[in-house]
Amino acid sequence: MPLGDAFGAAAERTRHAVRPPAGRQEGGLTRFLDALGSIPGQMVGNVKTMMDAAYAHPPGVSVKDNPQLTGLVADTALNMVGMPALTGGVPGFGSGVGKGIRAYHGSPHDFDRFDMSKIGTGEGAQAYGHGLYFAENPKVAQEYRDTLTRNSVWDYKPGFEIDNSTLGDGRVLVTSYQKYNPFGGGGTRREAWPVKGLQDEYPSVEAALADLKRQGKVPEGAVTWTDENGHLHATSVPGRMYEVNINAKPEQFLDWDKSLSQQPLGETLARLAEQTPVSPAAVYSLRDARKAIDAGALGKVSGSDAYNLIGGTTGRHSSGPRHQNASDILRDAGIPGIKYLDQGSRGIIEKPFAVQHKSRDPAKRSTFRTIEDATRHMEGHNRAYPYQKGDYFIEQLEGTNNYVLFRDDIIDILKKYGLAGLLGGGTAADLGRAPPE
Repeated sequence: MPLGDAFGAAAERTRHAVRPPAGRQEGGLTRFLDALGSIPGQMVGNVKTMMDAAYAHPPGVSVKDNPQLTGLVADTALNMVGMPALTGGVPGFGSGVGKGIRAYHGSPHDFDRFDMSKIGTGEGAQAYGHGLYFAENPKVAQEYRDTLTRNSVWDYKPGFEIDNSTLGDGRVLVTSYQKYNPFGGGGTRREAWPVKGLQDEYPSVEAALADLKRQGKVPEGAVTWTDENGHLHATSVPGRMYEVNINAKPEQFLDWDKSLSQQPLGETLARLAEQTPVSPAAVYSLRDARKAIDAGALGKVSGSDAYNLIGGTTGRHSSGPRHQNASDILRDAGIPGIKYLDQGSRGIIEKPFAVQHKSRDPAKRSTFRTIEDATRHMEGHNRAYPYQKGDYFIEQLEGTNNYVLFRDDIIDILKKYGLAGLLGGGTAADLGRAPPE
């Protein structure tokens, strides 16, 4: 059975999994994929493995229908013919759906692809660098979704306030409103008006919310919140959760929290930082970081220091332009983005070792800066309570990361969820891509 058939199928499979990065020509990738059928002779070290798989293939069935074999051939071909040269110099890119990082994104917007040009239309803070933000923990993405959906009342999208206190007898009033900052300055303004088509009052909050949903003014499962007066609010914007596969590996990202000596990209980041002049007006922490890099003391320089140095230290002005410049430089160097511990995991930076009870009860957990401190604590506990020996163990805490991507061509949307999806037990819209295995 000729392996050319397998390469033909692999080419089709790879064509959908690999997209050229910004600035690269589609033609080069097309020529590479079209040439897959002619390279069996180059497979010196991998021929036996592929032949074993080929001979195990059922007779009379097209090899194109064997995903194991075509996947093996595609991966081998990509590795042998220098795929990094086509994907910005970063090994592992373009390896297809299912071999990357599973992550989530929360948004008030409904879309079918991520677009770098839309940066700034979400939360806007960009505190950990310029790029598209994703979370390993779906609850983190849900929090962003809920916050941004609430803020949609600033974006010409009405919100609804259900007032259960003005009438004083359990009945409620419903008003619609928007918030805005007036042209020419002045404080935040709120414009409210009665909702057309609704009753003047309702017997309960539940009845009012049900009627808003029935009339299509509030989506099913909408984000709701209670203000300081105890009034319920609901938005007219249906939030969305996106489950994605990031076609890269965690070790290929700049680690915001770790020192350069603790991450695989440390030397690369140091070289890039050395190429950027440091302004005398730069904050002292960045001046010290640059001195440490010049002295080879990479253990004293964090990933965040390197990122800000690479972006340019032109004083204390807004970090926006510097961050965008840093992201562009790192992307062009083949680094896909940044990873950093999410808010719920940031305590791990200071105390990454824990003495855990076998029940994993958080109340029985103690955290420490070093494994030596954790060991001393556990040994002392065992001496004081010998009958509990074996109930505790030492564990290095990992936490979960958020990711900031500098490019949008390595993101595959696997599923899109409505407000009642993902964490709420509702349904999800599958966009037709196979989920990672």
